[in-house]
Amino acid sequence: MKKFLLFKFMSIVLFTLFGVGGLNAQVTLPHYEGFDYSVAAPLQTQAGWVAANSGDDIIVIDGNLMSPSLAFSSGRKITFGSDGIDASKLITSQATGTLYCSFLMNVTSLGSLNAAGGYFTGLAQNATTFGATVWTGLDGSGYKIGINPRTSTPTWVTGTQSLGSTVFVVVSYEFITGTANDVVNIWINPSSSTFGSSSVPTPNATATNTGGTDLTGIDRFFLRQDSSTETPNMEMDEVRIGTTWADVTPAAPAITSVTFNVDMNAVAGFVVGTDLVYLTGSMVGWAEPGTNANYLMTDTDGDKIYTKVLSLNTPVGEIQYKYFKNAGWNGGEWTGDPNRKTTVTESTSLNDVFGNYLNDVAIATAPFFAGDAVTFNWTSAGVSFVKIEVWIPQESRWEQLFASTAADGSEPFTIPLDAEYHIAYKIRVSNVANLNAFDESATFEIIATPTIYDIQSKTLEGGDISHYKGQKVRTRGTVTAIGGSNFWLQMPASEKLSVYPEWAGVFVYHATTAAVLAVGDDVTLIATVDEYLGATELANVSSYVINSQNNFINPVLVSALDAAEAYESTLITLKGAIVQTEADATTKEFTINDGTADYIVDDKMFAYTPTIGDMLNITGIIGFATPSFKIYPRTVADVVVSSLGVAELLSTEIKIYPNPSSGKFSLQLGNAFKTDTKIEVFNAVGMCVLSTKASGIITDLDLNTMKQGVYYVRVDDGKTIFTQKIVIQ
Repeated sequence: MKKFLLFKFMSIVLFTLFGVGGLNAQVTLPHYEGFDYSVAAPLQTQAGWVAANSGDDIIVIDGNLMSPSLAFSSGRKITFGSDGIDASKLITSQATGTLYCSFLMNVTSLGSLNAAGGYFTGLAQNATTFGATVWTGLDGSGYKIGINPRTSTPTWVTGTQSLGSTVFVVVSYEFITGTANDVVNIWINPSSSTFGSSSVPTPNATATNTGGTDLTGIDRFFLRQDSSTETPNMEMDEVRIGTTWADVTPAAPAITSVTFNVDMNAVAGFVVGTDLVYLTGSMVGWAEPGTNANYLMTDTDGDKIYTKVLSLNTPVGEIQYKYFKNAGWNGGEWTGDPNRKTTVTESTSLNDVFGNYLNDVAIATAPFFAGDAVTFNWTSAGVSFVKIEVWIPQESRWEQLFASTAADGSEPFTIPLDAEYHIAYKIRVSNVANLNAFDESATFEIIATPTIYDIQSKTLEGGDISHYKGQKVRTRGTVTAIGGSNFWLQMPASEKLSVYPEWAGVFVYHATTAAVLAVGDDVTLIATVDEYLGATELANVSSYVINSQNNFINPVLVSALDAAEAYESTLITLKGAIVQTEADATTKEFTINDGTADYIVDDKMFAYTPTIGDMLNITGIIGFATPSFKIYPRTVADVVVSSLGVAELLSTEIKIYPNPSSGKFSLQLGNAFKTDTKIEVFNAVGMCVLSTKASGIITDLDLNTMKQGVYYVRVDDGKTIFTQKIVIQ
């Protein structure tokens, strides 16, 4: 459009009369211009901008230009070209040092641009005195960019720019003492490694105002639409003005990419190609749907799943959001609360179903224990029934807990008693009507609650290593011995009666806890199962509770031959054992034999000085240190020199015959046993399969109905427990 020179002249006069602070106030530096104005608004009518003439407007349009690694664009962008209005942004006047300016540009059409070209932007002393002018000129099928200290022929930057490509431009004007010597520089797409730096990189082109008239000061940034041969059609965005390189090249913060996907297949009345889908939320300032095209979602493959990818500043944290059908606030998934909500800690994809929402899946504060009663809670909208699953981390699979339950926001559940330890359990709640709509809880910890019997008897396949090795467990036992940094627990009598007494004890390595306990304390503790030198132990005790005190456990009477793996860490008695060796000078250990096998007596808690040939009754804890099992007497009271003769010893013996047996066998008791002595037989997993009382010195027993295998006979006269194996074949 033809310029109206009279209006241009009047504009200059008005500006001169009113000066800065009259019609438009100057902005301080550094200054950022993101063109955050209404779409289609003329730029020169916006605050801080002034027009120098009339003609075609510089127009604000929707969208942004962006440059990799540069601070994120905001607001909108402008478009202009050919001839029309010139506009200026007034700034605090600068007359010394160096002034920098940067912007993003995108030439969309060359129009009638010629090789000589013209300048379209720069810095100015006033409305008519320009400097640091940035030029474009035709260059083949693209264009070139140049710089001049004033308005004469520019110094062109080497290289051709392509139509439709965003270019990041930085210019500077340096005031040099003297005359006709000011210097301008231009950078085209400078390296992002320099963004925000105090070091200025080498420019792509430099020009000195040799022989010209330097600017006496700079008080504005200007845009110019000169003619169709000088100004191509272009877009501009992200103008920054400052006194340092860092002012005009802010680096983008670390980026977290969030992909929003929403399924519109089940939305009644939704018409592809007619209806639109918008995303809004806290991460975009709850922009009203339809007011910003940046938040319009798209369906690229026709499956009615609409997608929008947002690049958000790291760290993101919690965001709240909703989807809307068409523009305005009336097309939301539902009215009012709740908003969709999630916490973003890394780049992620969110897969939602329009109108179906499940969130805030949680349970009370962990840790939890196997056997605990808990309640699952969640928030939902548009959902009638939910499916609830738990992630089993040990097996990397989901296990269904409830196939369908009312979506009332909570569901009680009891954690199975056999649940094993892990820190990465989680709950998933899904919409039964559309399983693509779901939410998961944060991971939580479950601590296993095995008995000591479980810890010792349940082993990994093909060995003696506890199945619970490495697991945090809560278990209970009575303290049977304390030695230095160690103590031993054995299953309480109330529990021991229900299972065979093998696998009843465990060693605990924890000095802090050992220091406050006493023999006879009934303790519940949380610790980690470990293996050390071939023995199972509990270590890293994190908490303990003394339930009661003075709970003394009677030792189990076993033979040296049987006092092995099954009795590890159990309190036993070896009866009628003959001392075979003197105590070793270094280890203080000595050997005994009870007629079934040799056995080592260790001084771990008490050192006894033996006499070869003495007959001892020794009570203590069975321990293992590769390659042998040993017995650890606790005090002097645990070692008794026996005065019994052979006949008296025989009175305390038991014999089982035949062994192995086809099912029927006899149990012969020494005459020291009472006639009402309790006799029980247990299978290999600790289940009692027969219980009776002794009928005299010899009691006949029948296991013909039992499967072949190893069984255990336990004799209990109320003072001493004696056990022996029998094989049914």
